[in-house]
Amino acid sequence: PIFKVVFGDRWVTSGRYVQILVPLVYMRFIVSPVSTVFAIREKQEVVTLIQALMLMTAVGSIWLGKLVADDPIVSLSLYSLSQFLVLVLYMYFILYYSKASLKRMSKEFSRAIKYEIW
Repeated sequence: PIFKVVFGDRWVTSGRYVQILVPLVYMRFIVSPVSTVFAIREKQEVVTLIQALMLMTAVGSIWLGKLVADDPIVSLSLYSLSQFLVLVLYMYFILYYSKASLKRMSKEFSRAIKYEIW
C-alpha cells in the first residue's frame, strides 16, 4: 500500500491499477527498444499484424471485462494480461527474425537479474 502511505487513502485504487499495469509496462520496456529488428529485416508486415492483434485484444479485453463483471479492475486485468501476452509473442518474433539464440539470451538475462538482485 505504498500509494496509501505516500498519497493518502483516496489513492488506494490508483495503487491497485498500477499493480495491474506493471507487468505490461515492464514488457513494453523490454520489447520497444529491440522492435527495430523488423525494419532492419524489412518485415514491417509482421509489425502490422501484431499491432492489429494488439488493437483487437485491447478492445476485446475491455469489452469482455465490462460484459462479464462490469468492474474496472477486471477490465484492466484482462487488458494488461492480453497485451502482455501479445508482447510476449512480439518478442518471440523479434528473437526469430534477429536470429538470436534464445539459450544465450536467457543466460544473459539470468546473469543480469542476478546482479540486479545482489
